[in-house]
Amino acid sequence: MKYGSERFEHIASNNHNEVHFEDIRDVHKLVLGKDVALVLPSNPDNLDIRSGYPTHQESWLPMWYIILNHSQAQSPAEFAYQENIASRLTAEDYAKADRAVICKAGEFLREYQTNHTHDDNPKKKYKKLTRILQDILLYVGRRPGVIENQQEFLERSPLCPLIELASRLRRGEELDRAPILESKISALLEDYTTEYGGDESLKASYDDLIQEIKNRRGDQRVIMLPGHDIGEAAFYARLTSCDLLMARDDHDEDIVSIVPGLKESRFYQVDEQFGDKLSHERRTDIIAVPDDLRVWKTVVGGKKSYQPVSMIIAAHAIPESAAGRALQERLQKELSPELIAHHYLGAAEEFLNVSAWGKSYAERIDREDVPPIKKVIPLYRVATDLLPRAIYMLKTDKYPTGISDEEMWQTGETRDLVDTVHDMFARQDASQEELRELYARVSQKFSEWYAPEDYQLFLDNMTIMAEEASGSAGR
Repeated sequence: MKYGSERFEHIASNNHNEVHFEDIRDVHKLVLGKDVALVLPSNPDNLDIRSGYPTHQESWLPMWYIILNHSQAQSPAEFAYQENIASRLTAEDYAKADRAVICKAGEFLREYQTNHTHDDNPKKKYKKLTRILQDILLYVGRRPGVIENQQEFLERSPLCPLIELASRLRRGEELDRAPILESKISALLEDYTTEYGGDESLKASYDDLIQEIKNRRGDQRVIMLPGHDIGEAAFYARLTSCDLLMARDDHDEDIVSIVPGLKESRFYQVDEQFGDKLSHERRTDIIAVPDDLRVWKTVVGGKKSYQPVSMIIAAHAIPESAAGRALQERLQKELSPELIAHHYLGAAEEFLNVSAWGKSYAERIDREDVPPIKKVIPLYRVATDLLPRAIYMLKTDKYPTGISDEEMWQTGETRDLVDTVHDMFARQDASQEELRELYARVSQKFSEWYAPEDYQLFLDNMTIMAEEASGSAGR
């Protein structure tokens, strides 16, 4: 689906805008260099049509307005999507939007008349006039339903000559006619203001619409992809759609996305912005996996892993889509809570007492060149994740997915250790004595569940993982 200026056939645009559909519940926008892709739920019933457009500015258009007025379907399926959206609107929705956007058009005109920052740049100077005509007044009072052909709709409109003039002004052509266009827009807005109840009625509708959008902002986010373009939109729409969620807070997000046709699991990292006016930033780490992921596959191109991707999906992730749920259910049947538990106990032995690729407590504790926070990390990994997760699975014979950390730590018998290790993380200045004391406490709990066979199982599984990776590389 095309949107923005690209919904018209004969209006030039300096960037590309597309709508993509994925099995998601939220709305997000990909900024690919100068291009933009809007990613919506593939099931229109899952779209909150009165939520706003993800933007750093104040969102003043509901999502339904973007899909019905600023978009052009490219297939019968996309047209059916628009029909679904239109069927959920009332006459009052259209009327309130008309009053609100007329109010916004008046604001744009006043900004144009008073802000002379771009007087020497026609492309930017006349953008406000283009938005007033092309994005707002063109659709005021239109018949409810889906616009089948945006180009024909534009050409039939009495505003078409004005929109074409605004486009020429932006190209630096016929600049002497700018005052004529300004006066015509002013007259149109005066007529619409009178027709739709006056300034107070328009402002009241605008305020209502803005408040409704703010109340429904939800999980909308913008993902920044500098150095990319619209040709990669389909891939990144799929990549960022999150089939399985591992962890999310205000600073970091870890997800798994299924990308059909992918030959190997790969790691990607993107930056996203979210919250009111997208004022918060978050790093998102993505494991992209094929839909036929095999049990012993690891992530290609990443750091050496102590577990295959299948264990992450089976024992850590919460499904966010039907495909994610199906993949997790398949892998959980091919594995077992007991197998993963003993693998994690073997991994915990590695991080506590063996090598762990230079990351174990045993390797770091006596090194003066390693700061205290780095010495805490292996203890943190064991006390908050590997050990309680293993104990939980051995005690319940269930996967610890969908439960809170608190429940896992409580059932996993490490609740008292968690507070201590979190405190050390926060301070970042733990003494050697404190570190050794915590290690002793972690080791005591660890010894209650660990057996040497666990470490041998871990080593055997690591060999299988290496052989699987080597075999894939040789194919």
